[in-house]
Amino acid sequence: MIILKLHNDVTPEKLIKAGFRQQSENKLLFRMRDRLYKDTISLSIKIDLSKEPDEQIEWYVIDNNTGMSYSTFYFTPNTCKDLVRDTVYKTLREVINELDKREVLYMEGEYDGNKSSPI
Repeated sequence: MIILKLHNDVTPEKLIKAGFRQQSENKLLFRMRDRLYKDTISLSIKIDLSKEPDEQIEWYVIDNNTGMSYSTFYFTPNTCKDLVRDTVYKTLREVINELDKREVLYMEGEYDGNKSSPI
């Protein structure tokens, strides 16, 4: 399971510089959407700095054709190799690594730092 955590010293300014957009009605709510595979699959991250640390981040991998979660990302069927899914994982790692370099958020859990493991 992938868990995203905020760096301790994250500020609204760091979030904005990293590509997050501040919501006009709630100055502590930030959103980011990034493409993971062409125009079809994207990563959506919502950060609410007003909540408790374990409730601050919500993130989803979305199939833009349906507007729903990209189910192959969450539920891996034991079938042949899925090149789209592999690309989505690779791009997700790149996005999270870039956000980690900017000291915004990082990946925690069994896959943290283990680039050879599937997410």
